[in-house]
Amino acid sequence: MFSSILIPIDIKNSEPSKDFLRKALFFVNKMNAVAHIVYVQSTQAATFMEYSTWPINDDSKIENEQNLMKILLEIELFKDLQNTIAIRSGNILNEIIAEARKHQADLIIINSNTNGSTQFFTETISSKILRKAPCSVLVLNSTN
Repeated sequence: MFSSILIPIDIKNSEPSKDFLRKALFFVNKMNAVAHIVYVQSTQAATFMEYSTWPINDDSKIENEQNLMKILLEIELFKDLQNTIAIRSGNILNEIIAEARKHQADLIIINSNTNGSTQFFTETISSKILRKAPCSVLVLNSTN
């Protein structure tokens, strides 16, 4: 039914991300699909009234790659699945949609779990993904 599944994650919240990934990868495994895992480093900083951008340096990219691999390797099921991993930088929504198109994803699995100051922005991004995705979207609740 689904053969190419995109899974955007937020590595800044590692515990909710692990729980979400376990559930998403279980679903990927049951579908016998390929998992395309993506983390987007936002180049936008929220200010009170507008957004400004800043460049992403190489040290930050390397640190994010290491953090992502650490999370993934802690999930036993990950090692048995066919997958791709990407770290992109830019506008989170645009990069997720671009990654879905690149892999011809027929499903995007997103996390509904949010906390703290990121809640407003995450929910906004989730709702935009639901509206702009070029494929079906599954929202998982990864609360413990």
